[in-house]
Amino acid sequence: MPRSKPVLRPGTSVLKNKASGVKLHGTQGGEGSRVDLEDAENWGRARTLIKPDDQLELSEAELKEEIARVLTIRTPQLSEGLVIWSHKDAAFVQRAVPAAGVLVLDMPSTCLHIDSAEAREQAAYLGSAGRITLAETMTVTKAVPKAVKKESRKGGAEDEEEDEEGDGEGDGDGDGEGEGEGKEHAGSLSDGAGDAPVQGSETNLQKDEAGDGQAKADASTEAIEGAGEGDEAGVEAGEGDEASTADGEDGAEDGDAAAEALPSRPVKKVANQFNFCDRAALTYNNPYRTLSTQTEPPPRDTFSEQVMQWIIYDAYAKDWEDKQAGKEKEVKAVPKQFGRQAERKLDERTNPNSSLNRSIRAAKTIERMLNQNTSDDIAKDCRYYEDGSDEFREGAGTLLPLWKFFYEPTKKFHVTNICWNPRYHDMFAVTMGYLEFMKQSPTGAVCVFTMKNPSYPEYVLHTTSSVMTAEFHHEQVNLLAVGLYDGSVAVYDLQLSSTQQEPVFRSDSVHNKHCDMVWQVTWGQDTPDGELNLYSVSNDGQVFNWVLTSSTLHQTTVISLVLERSAPVAGPDGTTLTITGCGTAIAFHPTNPKVFLVGTEEGQVFKCSTEYTSMYLLSYGAHHMPVHRIHFNYYLPDIFITCSADWRIKIWEDGRTEPLFVFDLHCSVGDVQWAPYSSTVFAAVTLDGKAHVYDLNVSRYQPICVQNIVSRKKNRLTRLAFNKKHPIIVVGDERGTVTSLKLSPNLRVKPKATKKQAHLTPHELEVLKMDKLLALVREPFILQRPADTDQPPE
Repeated sequence: MPRSKPVLRPGTSVLKNKASGVKLHGTQGGEGSRVDLEDAENWGRARTLIKPDDQLELSEAELKEEIARVLTIRTPQLSEGLVIWSHKDAAFVQRAVPAAGVLVLDMPSTCLHIDSAEAREQAAYLGSAGRITLAETMTVTKAVPKAVKKESRKGGAEDEEEDEEGDGEGDGDGDGEGEGEGKEHAGSLSDGAGDAPVQGSETNLQKDEAGDGQAKADASTEAIEGAGEGDEAGVEAGEGDEASTADGEDGAEDGDAAAEALPSRPVKKVANQFNFCDRAALTYNNPYRTLSTQTEPPPRDTFSEQVMQWIIYDAYAKDWEDKQAGKEKEVKAVPKQFGRQAERKLDERTNPNSSLNRSIRAAKTIERMLNQNTSDDIAKDCRYYEDGSDEFREGAGTLLPLWKFFYEPTKKFHVTNICWNPRYHDMFAVTMGYLEFMKQSPTGAVCVFTMKNPSYPEYVLHTTSSVMTAEFHHEQVNLLAVGLYDGSVAVYDLQLSSTQQEPVFRSDSVHNKHCDMVWQVTWGQDTPDGELNLYSVSNDGQVFNWVLTSSTLHQTTVISLVLERSAPVAGPDGTTLTITGCGTAIAFHPTNPKVFLVGTEEGQVFKCSTEYTSMYLLSYGAHHMPVHRIHFNYYLPDIFITCSADWRIKIWEDGRTEPLFVFDLHCSVGDVQWAPYSSTVFAAVTLDGKAHVYDLNVSRYQPICVQNIVSRKKNRLTRLAFNKKHPIIVVGDERGTVTSLKLSPNLRVKPKATKKQAHLTPHELEVLKMDKLLALVREPFILQRPADTDQPPE
């Protein structure tokens, strides 16, 4: 313990000496001596402690009392006694208090306590490897004082020099000199405070005389250093010698007992596992060699022949005969090794009256019967129900929901198009894909549903890309043409879909397809040779004509959609480039199969002809955003309707560049179609989940029915289609679901013939009804006076 300084009190010898010193310094005279005397007088006065009146006075025992402060992990701001209602117990139960501790660091360790049994076993097992034993570790740790350890750390270079000297002496003089030096150092340590602990450690170290002399020399060096600090500590501490001596004896006894329990081993330095060094090696790079081979050029020959028309005809005729003969061989060819069994399997796949196909048709019939029994109420509503409330609301109608059609694997796909079969009026095809560019799928599907079995599709066609559009052939209703997102066009045969999933025709070549997604396909009239053909429009600005030959799809470019408003742009090599539009919709004229309309993403509608591939017949500035649909009226072929993402629906007349009617739906319009049973009724779907039905004969400004089909927040409508025989429409959404709806009587009112119109057919009555409406909005026809009759007659 360090000694405290003496307290200066008046009258003590120290104060007198200071006072005399002041006087001696003040004898030099002058004014400064009086100042020094005044300071001495102030120093000699007794100093009193000034305390406030309200200060708390504590007794001597209270002042000496030790008050412990413990830091805990409890949060004072945390509320206790919180309760929560338990439905299980039907009462309030106390809520558990969350733990306030936070685990900052948790890492496994390989350290063992030195007094544990596992540490002793490990020391005994590893002693043969040259490491220090457990007894030596305990003895040296307890024997060496803290002062020796601190001095050994501070010594640095001096310790290394003394170690080297100790090593030299141990090597030269042998064990005897080492023992003598150890005794001399032990005698020097007896004067200090730590002589007993050092003696105990020296005794334990002397029992290991069979070891190296280096270890003894190190121990003696530490003892000398400990003796030097022990003398200094003895001057200050004084009375602590006896206690340290007793502790040293106890440590020596413990060390002797541990040494007897485990044999001593020589000390060996252990490498530090955290001490690493980087090593690098320089290697030579392999030399490069150039190999060349000389070969003979391939043989060349000059061939020439005269080609005439009859030679070309004979070559085509021979090729046609070879293909027909090959097809007949494929059908009749049966592997000999399988015999009748292979022939029977081939017949079951191709013959519709085979046992396999008959069992499939029987299973489908049973499934339809079960579904009709399950949804008997909906089937009766679809056939017989009529909304009686339409009699009390004039000029308004409703849509009755019937079935919902979906296919579970395509529930997250968008319904990109819907088309009804022209012969089987209960069957319709639904294409599944994605209308968003950033959300595309590597697969797609075409589901063919029937209203006789709403639980599962009749046919499912899987594709390698999203399907954007589909359409049935108007005569061969088993053929279905589809357009894909990757620019391909394919034709499927539904009669073979049960046994074959691949299309019968597909444009899978690099050059034999579009460069972007196909938005719409439509069938055209057969060629003079009787071959089927179809047309497609794509985002790459091209309109292609596809002819179905015997084995492939033959492609022909009909027209490139060059924008008329845009001027040519200079290319990188100095040539001028023309900007093409992106085609989104196509529709052929009902009476003139050579004329068709094409809508673009720029909002323009071009009137084109299949006979002209470089110019437009007419251009309409229809919309300001992409055109989603173009549809001709079923009764008046010159009237067509368009819809766009600019919220508007416009009705046009062929030859007029201004629209006849304009309707704003306050939302992007996904699809619009004329009704097949009326010349003035059309329906549209918007992205807010609503279906709008208009009847121009009732109102030219407001819809007669607006009904929510799906939730606006979770879903949006994309496409719709009218059934050509029944008063039913189907609408598709972005969740892969198709909803069927029945129109109320007010939405399908037919014109009544007057007495003068009794001779007119229903079709003529519809045309007459539409003509009356168009006469109200058409500009009057003004007769132009001939040029030779400019002067009025006298």
